[in-house]
Formats: sequence, structure tokens, C-alpha cells
Amino acid sequence: MEALRRDPDSEAGTADVLFSLLDKSLVVRDLTAAFPCYRLHESMREFARLRLLESGEAETVFGRMTEHYATKCGQFAAEGRYRLADWLAWTEIEADDVRAVLAEFR
Repeated sequence: MEALRRDPDSEAGTADVLFSLLDKSLVVRDLTAAFPCYRLHESMREFARLRLLESGEAETVFGRMTEHYATKCGQFAAEGRYRLADWLAWTEIEADDVRAVLAEFR
């Protein structure tokens, strides 16, 4: 619990919270990426989505996610032919989140 008492907005606090979640097996480290990448288990991802919907903040969060991914896709569209390997690596890592954003618009 000590890790959760630190300011999660600080680098040390974020790392402590992340390692606490890893220790509890709520988050898994994806070893396929070229750099550290962490994911929620699917059951935790669904639980978090339901809690977000209950909070009434889903529209705001999905709006921010949509802006983020639209910006990233725009950047890669402009630079894509020069950075194809980077684009493919990014899409592999972010595919689940992009799908979640797209699913909200069905």
C-alpha cells in the first residue's frame, strides 16, 4: 500500500504504482516490444471500462483518446513512408486501444 500513497503523477510514484500492479498480476509486461510495454489483463481492462462508464467520464476520456490516436495517425501518415518500421511497431503495441476507441463509435 505504501506505493499507492505516493503521488502517482511523479515519476517515482508512477513506477511504484506500476510495480505494485505487476506484483498483483493486474498488469503484465509485454516482452515483444523493443521497449517496455505494459498491458492490463483483459478482465481488468473490461472492469476499468465499466467503471469508467459508471463514472460519467467516458465521453471525456474517449474524446481524449480519439484526439491522441488521430494526431498520432496523422503524424505517421505524413512521415509514414520514411518511418514504416516505427509505424508498424506502434500499431502492434496500440492496436487494442485503437480498437477500443473505434468500438465506441459503432
